Amino acid sequence: MVENEPRDLIESVLLRPQVYTIAGTFEEAVAFLVGYVSGLAKCRPRDPVVIRWNNLELAAAERTGRSITDGISCVRTQFPSGDDALRELQRLYRECLNQDS
Repeated sequence: MVENEPRDLIESVLLRPQVYTIAGTFEEAVAFLVGYVSGLAKCRPRDPVVIRWNNLELAAAERTGRSITDGISCVRTQFPSGDDALRELQRLYRECLNQDS
């Protein structure tokens, strides 16, 4: 695997949100992922993408000191721009992936 190559759909969306959404904003990327993972969880709740997304929600909650349901949205409020907030989610997600390895 190439070092900067995304390892799954979540990482792909966080790295290149403009490919998956209209404007590539933080809010659009998160909404896309919430919808995708929610649908996937209904038919395959133990899918690795579902588990990784839940781990990201936990990491964001810990980072922001908020609940699991508010953690990711609170990441956005802690940064001056959506791009900075997306970079923070990317960083948190890489940490989650590295813990799984």
